[in-house]
Amino acid sequence: DLVHLLTETRDQRDLCEVHIQNPALEGKRLRDLDLPAHVLVLSILRGDEFLIPRGNTTLRLGDTLTLLGTVEDLDAVVRQLAHQS
Repeated sequence: DLVHLLTETRDQRDLCEVHIQNPALEGKRLRDLDLPAHVLVLSILRGDEFLIPRGNTTLRLGDTLTLLGTVEDLDAVVRQLAHQS
């Protein structure tokens, strides 16, 4: 399914990385982010370690998330996650 998402829908989907800078997200679980339904968190880079994202995975400032989704959805998510309060 992931290969299909990456190859068959290339014109409609994109990959991006976002660096968590919003202090309000510290300790927040992925499941509580209210991400658009068509955005997938593929990985989390924390320091030198890659984490497999799960719903209960908590975010830390400085985490880098790799996301897959529509360009419009990704733009909104990047603004939400990278915004510094």
